[in-house]
Amino acid sequence: MLSIKGPTQQTEDLYIKSVNRSIKSMRFVLTNYDRIERYLPNRDLDTGLVVKPGGYPLTDKTYATLLAMITKSPDKVVPNQLKHDLLGYYADPQAPIITKKDPKKWPQVQENLKTLETMKTIGELDPLPLEIQEGN
Repeated sequence: MLSIKGPTQQTEDLYIKSVNRSIKSMRFVLTNYDRIERYLPNRDLDTGLVVKPGGYPLTDKTYATLLAMITKSPDKVVPNQLKHDLLGYYADPQAPIITKKDPKKWPQVQENLKTLETMKTIGELDPLPLEIQEGN
């Protein structure tokens, strides 16, 4: 038989706090959407902490997969903030990223980063029409 244990009171409290923090942040962004830069901070939805390289192995693997998917079509335009986040994630050469331990994947990540650096971002190709820029 399996012995399934529910969360401890401490775990449940941490979960509720993280959900409440996420709700508070989302309400702020949605309420102030037209007054703030349209960017949601890259946070771990379980802890509320800013996502950092080497913080969680699955995050490292997910970033490598996302990077590979985006750079598969280097002629496509990517959102500026996505490009910024990906390049920022890999900016620290000393970060303990789990992908570095894979002798096949890490060189591919490095190649994909070079490709990403050359990719255009939304807004670089065509500026918004003047009537949209002025809010008309």
